[in-house]
Amino acid sequence: LGDTGQIVLRVGPVLGPFQCSYDRYGVPRAVATVLVEFNLSCKVKCNCVDVLSGVTCSGCSLVGTSRPSICQVAGLRLGRRYSMHVVVNEVEKNEQTWFHTPDSLGADVNICFMNSPTLHVSLAKRLQTPWNGLDVIVHLGFRSTLRSAVQDAALVLFRCQSIKYHNDLKDRICERYREEYRVAWSTPAMRVILASTSNIFTGCARSLL
Repeated sequence: LGDTGQIVLRVGPVLGPFQCSYDRYGVPRAVATVLVEFNLSCKVKCNCVDVLSGVTCSGCSLVGTSRPSICQVAGLRLGRRYSMHVVVNEVEKNEQTWFHTPDSLGADVNICFMNSPTLHVSLAKRLQTPWNGLDVIVHLGFRSTLRSAVQDAALVLFRCQSIKYHNDLKDRICERYREEYRVAWSTPAMRVILASTSNIFTGCARSLL
């Protein structure tokens, strides 16, 4: 991908938990945290457009080559549906997703716990429905089986035990783990899930087995 010069979205957008903020009048607002990863360094802007009013809130970030980066979009109104557009180096990508902000900044949220890939397609269809009733999805496990990555990392460490290769080994091993996530998070259904509501990830030993 890097040799062609074409900027490709490898992971994302992934919508994380909303944070609380207040505008200058003391009105509560939501802050969206959006994770993206591209194959080349670029400037990324996330535009979130209020479907009802048309007001746009934006967040910018400088993204490194094949490194996940965060864009934060502040000023979102509560209880609103937004469309999200990703702009790369001032050129808007064709991908567009939708999400809604929570009705309040309190504890009144609807949470879905997911631990099976068999639910991805049905859940993605539900999330594409406006006001689908889901505020947060908690992913039980890494959503990727890391067994092969663990084995590959152990083999690399065994073959290259010299301390002078330490920094290079760290990069190679981290990149091997990143590949597992890129594959698991890039299926069509999973892309919809990650971009359509807040996502929280919890680890489990099963991901390593």
